[in-house]
Amino acid sequence: MDTKHALILHHTQHSSYSEKIRALLAYTRHPWQSVAMASNPNGRSLQASLVDSLSKRAPILQVGADFYVDTGLIAHEIAKRTGHRELNPILLPPHEQDLVNHVETEGYQYMICALTPFQIFKGYQRNMPLEDLKTYLQSRSDLLQGNA
Repeated sequence: MDTKHALILHHTQHSSYSEKIRALLAYTRHPWQSVAMASNPNGRSLQASLVDSLSKRAPILQVGADFYVDTGLIAHEIAKRTGHRELNPILLPPHEQDLVNHVETEGYQYMICALTPFQIFKGYQRNMPLEDLKTYLQSRSDLLQGNA
């Protein structure tokens, strides 16, 4: 692999956004490297040293000294670097872009709101240390309220 242009994905195991980018990378069959991020956004010291406050976002795509923290931008970059134009959200017709945006914002919120707090708590408890749970849930609440 040409390490000068290596795709390095900083991601969490249970993030739906990280899963989306892992699926795109698998589809392209382009080699990439993986860096596991802490589930707790406050425990991401490596990512904080690289992208400062944006380290609370997952996933992060690193290509050399360039970092991409939005899944749309990450998909655009993957499409550009792998030759898979069909993955580039910028090239989608406007009605398809609207659908993707709706599913990833309002659709996600509807899905989360359909769960009881207990279901959410149990799901997160299975996937991260209990001491990180409060901080993680607070960061998710801040994101949903537009405070992050």
